[in-house]
Amino acid sequence: MNEITVNGVTLHHGGYVLALLNITVNGVTIDGVRIVQETGRRAYIQPPLLVTTYTDGKTLIRSFPVRWEKEQHKEIQTACMAAYRIAKAVKL
Repeated sequence: MNEITVNGVTLHHGGYVLALLNITVNGVTIDGVRIVQETGRRAYIQPPLLVTTYTDGKTLIRSFPVRWEKEQHKEIQTACMAAYRIAKAVKL
């Protein structure tokens, strides 16, 4: 079993991103985990975004390359979704 703590939830309004979360998994803190929900789909978690801006002004945005084991991913998603539902209910 993994030790998962949700340290903070920021609700996001508009677009597919519902919230940004700061979490700690087995002592490693990850800032900017996203809860995303596309039209007609169930909400799910995504790793933070990496934004790189080059000297020519072009910007590259991609997901941080996180590799979670299947069971670990389920536990993280469960904790994040529970924290999101609580934050939404009390509108933090």
